[in-house]
Amino acid sequence: MGAPGPHCADADTVMKTARCLQIAELLHEALRRELGEGIDSLRMVAEPLYARDVLLVCDALPGSELARLAQQYREAAAEVPPLRAASVATPAPVRRWLAPSRWRGDR
Repeated sequence: MGAPGPHCADADTVMKTARCLQIAELLHEALRRELGEGIDSLRMVAEPLYARDVLLVCDALPGSELARLAQQYREAAAEVPPLRAASVATPAPVRRWLAPSRWRGDR
């Protein structure tokens, strides 16, 4: 077998991402206890802006379990390398099924 393609992650990256997911799930449970509303753990790991918003909510409760978990998440997320540009799928070009008509209705 050849080298893995750009879409494959190494074991270390997978473990670090799994750690982020584990902390996100702990945040979900803690937020449900504290505020009565949880989060989408998978979305938190996949979308940095969503993660930022969740962490800001946690930071609003200093001294709580949420603030501690938010700091742990930040530390874990800092260890996960960003996606390489080659690993992001590019959309296929749009195909035109019908050729443009030569008929113009404004004549």
